[in-house]
Amino acid sequence: MGDHRELYLLLPRERLPQAIAGSASRAGGLVSVRPGSGLASIAAAQLQAITREFDHLSDADLAVASQTFFDTLETALVPAPEQPVSSSAREALVIRTRRYIEDHLDDPDLCASSIAEAFDISVRTLHLVHAGTGATVGRWIRERRLKACYRDLSRAHGGTTVTDVAFRWGFSNMGHFSTAFKQAFGVTPSSVLLQGQHSRTGTDNG
Repeated sequence: MGDHRELYLLLPRERLPQAIAGSASRAGGLVSVRPGSGLASIAAAQLQAITREFDHLSDADLAVASQTFFDTLETALVPAPEQPVSSSAREALVIRTRRYIEDHLDDPDLCASSIAEAFDISVRTLHLVHAGTGATVGRWIRERRLKACYRDLSRAHGGTTVTDVAFRWGFSNMGHFSTAFKQAFGVTPSSVLLQGQHSRTGTDNG
């Protein structure tokens, strides 16, 4: 027999991509990737690297590495598209799906599965058309939501909290939100909120 290795990963059900959550339930919580999937090999390598370097990763680096792994894993798990997508159709679909994302950023259920369903395409096709943009679907959603949070925090009036703004734009884990926000902008959400409120107070008093 040739060299054969299996990697088993135990994940909280809420972290599973919605596209495969139903399959996992029907299979007793077990899902598998397609044989010979290159993305599956990449995901396995990412997981092994995270495990190997775990003690040397900061919270911010761990959050980024983990999300990259989940993005790759989600793409590897979903079925392959039935038909190839032309370059012109790909560009048009990227524009349309990003416009849809922008219009639904405040929807807590916004994800690759809901976007694919709205456009009647497979989740894998959605990921493939975004593959050449430099940002996965999940990363694009996070970046746009973080920018929306920064905007609202910088314009907030008295009484607004960081939690209010984070929840408004689909962030439910405040620890992960604060880490991602500082990673993106180099400042904490609370400092942006305080600076914005101070600026508005000065303007109102003037």
